[in-house]
Amino acid sequence: MTGLVALKLIHVACASVWFGASWLAGADVRRTLALGRPHADALPERISRLERLAIPCGVLTLLTGLGLAECIYGLGALPTRLYGVLGFTLAAMAVGALLVSPSWRRVAAPSEGIALGDLQPRPLRAAVFSTSARKPRSLAR
Repeated sequence: MTGLVALKLIHVACASVWFGASWLAGADVRRTLALGRPHADALPERISRLERLAIPCGVLTLLTGLGLAECIYGLGALPTRLYGVLGFTLAAMAVGALLVSPSWRRVAAPSEGIALGDLQPRPLRAAVFSTSARKPRSLAR
């Protein structure tokens, strides 16, 4: 196996873990909160485990992506689309660092006055997404 193929495999594997763990976390937290105690008591450890998995995979995705770009194009001759991909990757990391991680840490730290068993998931407000409640303008007259 060549170095380039190995780098591609590592890149895809890390990106899959990073996105998969991040996307599934919200549903896991909602389901756990809906179950209540004693399930919610295990949530801090699961969030901590998720962070220990997702953050390094995100960093490795960025680094292996830069390594692939260097191997294939050279960093001085990157196609414009790769600058966009780099921007989206950095934006995803910024959102994770500035918005998501503080929220996870707040849930994971019950000493801040949050009783995990007392938290309830928010119900989905179907009316926001439903258009059946509104009449078309032509019929509203």
